[in-house]
Amino acid sequence: MTVTELAGYVDLIPWHRFGFCASNSAILKAVQGYPKVHILDFSITHCMQRPTLIDALAKRPEGPPSLRITVPSCRPPVPPLVNVSTEEVGHRLANFAKFKDVSFEFHVINDPCLSSSGEILSKESPAFQFESLLSHLTPSELDLREDEALVINCQNWLHCLSDERKGCTAHDSSLRGSFFDIIKGFNPRIIVVVDEDSDLSASSLTSRITACFNYLWIPFDALETFLPKDSSQRLEYESDIGHKIENVISFEGFQRI
Repeated sequence: MTVTELAGYVDLIPWHRFGFCASNSAILKAVQGYPKVHILDFSITHCMQRPTLIDALAKRPEGPPSLRITVPSCRPPVPPLVNVSTEEVGHRLANFAKFKDVSFEFHVINDPCLSSSGEILSKESPAFQFESLLSHLTPSELDLREDEALVINCQNWLHCLSDERKGCTAHDSSLRGSFFDIIKGFNPRIIVVVDEDSDLSASSLTSRITACFNYLWIPFDALETFLPKDSSQRLEYESDIGHKIENVISFEGFQRI
């Protein structure tokens, strides 16, 4: 979908916009008074919440801080998907920040998902991609600076990291546990987590089907309310939700995201 269609999708599906408002409010409080802010943004919504935050920072009584945003170049292979690159998203954010008179930098973590030829590696194995990404989360790679207020934002990201241990010993950690250990070690001002209020990764198939039914009626209800049945946009959104249901029910272990 285009960026314009993505904005419509975010407004239509209720939890995205609510999550943006809640997390931006928490971030604003955490960085109050700091002249420099660095956000590590782990999100599936392509930085759609950032313009609102930039606008709020521009209105600070003490003046806007300088803002750096760092994002991974790969993301969980889940909807919504857009037809522009991460770099193009950063360019658009930079233009908006310039319009709001906010000093802005946008950085992309080196892509662990792509080969030198640009092809996606191990598309059927998201666990491999996340493991590679974790190896890139280091202070030097992220250019962490002591004079910046560090914010780590996780928007519908954590449920895509498996919480299943790889081994049977107490020392074995899940991808989700390893991710938390790494980001806590950065000593951020705040870690913001917005995610699904539902356990769609239970080992029991019956539990996952029940959770799907109890949770995913919400977007279907929103589509039924706001879009006609013959809407091409509605068909695309319903296909996205169907992708999620298929993944939750049909896949096991690290393949289930």
